Amino acid sequence: MGSSILEQELPENIQVFNVDGTPNKVAWITHSVMATYKIGSKDLTDTFLLSGLGKEDVILGLPWLQKYNPDVNWKSGEVTFRPKQYVKIPRNDNVFNNESPEEIIRRIDIRAKMSVSQTMAHQVKQKEQMFETLVPEYLHEFRAQFEDREAERFPISQHYDHTIDLKPDFTLKDCKIYLLMVPEQQELDNFLAENLQKGYIQKSKSPNVSPFFFVGKKEKGKLQPTQDY
Repeated sequence: MGSSILEQELPENIQVFNVDGTPNKVAWITHSVMATYKIGSKDLTDTFLLSGLGKEDVILGLPWLQKYNPDVNWKSGEVTFRPKQYVKIPRNDNVFNNESPEEIIRRIDIRAKMSVSQTMAHQVKQKEQMFETLVPEYLHEFRAQFEDREAERFPISQHYDHTIDLKPDFTLKDCKIYLLMVPEQQELDNFLAENLQKGYIQKSKSPNVSPFFFVGKKEKGKLQPTQDY
């Protein structure tokens, strides 16, 4: 594509999510461009939405495949364009038939790189289990220890509570920064205030930090705080 492509501002911003449900690093699509490009010997002109794609330059999605209907060799990754022909093929009704390309684009989840910690967090099973099946029978007499009301109290400080000192030759570790949307930032503020008040956490003196992000919980609108160590 050329370097002097004119960007066009969209009438309405489009929110973008990665395949793991977290916001893309750009988070919103605000502009588009119309560009002419070449695939093999074929010149094509299309409108592209601008977003952060990591190492990828362009992602051609379902609307593009529907428009050009190329032959794809999935083993070799080669795409070829068939000569013009008019063959009527019956179409089965599916979820895409009733949506415009714009509606489909709004649902696109950009395949961006995921960290190991995010992947692990999203692989946690979502099935609810009753206490009796989740906890071994010999621990049922300690049921109160598994309930929220017991967790509201921090254990009494003991003589073996101590500071963990870093070695003199410790080297600071670089860490990934997670972009938080406004609801997530509010949830983080609430999380810190609540846990500081309970005494679960305290202000750290460590020169090294670990990043913080959220994953969705089964309850609608709920967020699970996760720290990436």
